[in-house]
Amino acid sequence: NNTTIIVPIVDSPGNNYSISFGDGITLSNQTGQVIHTYNTPGDYTVTISTGFSQIHFGSLLSSNLRPKSIEQWGDIAWSTMEGAFSGCSSLTINATDGPDLTNVTNLKSMFSGCTSLNQSINHWDVSNVTDMSGLFNMCSSFNQPLNNWDVSNVTNMSQIFSNCEAFNQPLNNWDMSAVTSMFGMFSGTTAFNHPLSNWNVSNVTNMHGVFFISGYNQPLDDWDVSSVTDMSAMFQMAEYNQPLNNWDVSSVTDMGNMFSDESMFNQPLSNWDVSNVINMNRMFEMSSINQDLSNWDFNNAVTYYSFAFSGLDTNNYDKLLARFAALGLQNKNIESTGLRYCDAVVRSYLINELDWNISGGLPGLNCTPNKIMGIVTFDQNNDGCNNEDPKFSNIRMTAANSPLTYSTFTSATGNFNLNVQQGTYVTQVSGLPPYFNTSPANSVTTFNGINDIETLDFCITSSLAINDLRVTLIPINEARPGFLAKYRAVVENRGTQTIEYGTLAITFNTALQSFLLSNPAVNT
Repeated sequence: NNTTIIVPIVDSPGNNYSISFGDGITLSNQTGQVIHTYNTPGDYTVTISTGFSQIHFGSLLSSNLRPKSIEQWGDIAWSTMEGAFSGCSSLTINATDGPDLTNVTNLKSMFSGCTSLNQSINHWDVSNVTDMSGLFNMCSSFNQPLNNWDVSNVTNMSQIFSNCEAFNQPLNNWDMSAVTSMFGMFSGTTAFNHPLSNWNVSNVTNMHGVFFISGYNQPLDDWDVSSVTDMSAMFQMAEYNQPLNNWDVSSVTDMGNMFSDESMFNQPLSNWDVSNVINMNRMFEMSSINQDLSNWDFNNAVTYYSFAFSGLDTNNYDKLLARFAALGLQNKNIESTGLRYCDAVVRSYLINELDWNISGGLPGLNCTPNKIMGIVTFDQNNDGCNNEDPKFSNIRMTAANSPLTYSTFTSATGNFNLNVQQGTYVTQVSGLPPYFNTSPANSVTTFNGINDIETLDFCITSSLAINDLRVTLIPINEARPGFLAKYRAVVENRGTQTIEYGTLAITFNTALQSFLLSNPAVNT
């Protein structure tokens, strides 16, 4: 019903062209946009002479005003193709010649939204082009070879194939050495799955969303990504599962959503240097990853982590929390809904000592800790510890895995038992006066799993003959007139001589206090 067309020639100095509308009407000496109304609806061939260098159908509001096909490019010396045929959803290219792009550096969004486009353009000379961003954006039918294109001068490939659902052609011979931005390059390109391992991406700084919602799954481990600063959403909602551990990500600052909602990826990333990353927002949320990240050097500037509903098992989640604790990171937030932990000590340390807000996460179902156990013996005769020597009771034993220290006291029989999680621990006798020597001074134990037992016995010798007792009277509750007051008396043998028995005498003011009872019972 609409018989009016608009030919959006961009008015530029020196323009002077003629146009034939295919209905017998020809206009001459034109410089800019022209509007023409036909008497009868139908298909018309519009012929435009040289004398202009830019056209922009992307500026038109109605798709009815846009052309259906290009029959011939002719001799027009184009200056730019930015947005030239953007939104021309019915456009096909029947021309066998190619456009003169000698002076063109910009193909930005040239065919964006051209959902019917699917003709060969592999013979085009694009060797001077620097910007191809959005070139085939939303060209849902396009699936033609482009391997003959010389893209060696292109710097911007942002969204060039974004939402090109049908595109699946080889591109591995493209010279990508000048490219700096691959922002969303294959986002939504669900069919594309050709190798790209030969690409030189060493100058790329932006890889945001390169494979967002894509079906790509080819090796990329040889890519030089050392210049990349933005990898946010790079594999978000993708189906990628290839090794990436060789990547040098030391320049990256943004990894937000990098693998979020990624249902397949589960590859080691232990070699990554993430020390400059300041945004990890939802990086692994709802991903399938289940890897050890305990050697990552997390940047203190990161305030929020989310591993909610990820594939992290109890073991790797415990390691991650232990790494956060070891780095001393304070006032952070982590979302861990759907995960389970065994190391409640580390988790409590993060919450209570380092002011972390940990949302979600439940105790593990099969948390069988590792055990460090043994006996502490006092070498009474300085002839080496043996079964005849007395056992050292009430001695503090510690197992340190920085910044955490697990501790317990030996029993009356000198036994101790420490429950610990995975990691490396330095176990030793703690708190002894300097005239005691311990053999060994300490012992280093590494646990890589759970339910392991390490037996460590310690022998204590004295370098001096010391008689030393420490007596402490500790009030258990506040003493108030007319009320009961409770005290605990603690007697410690701080010396090197064995005490068979002894008597503790407590003197108090009988005018103010009266004795009721004690445990053990007193003689007087």
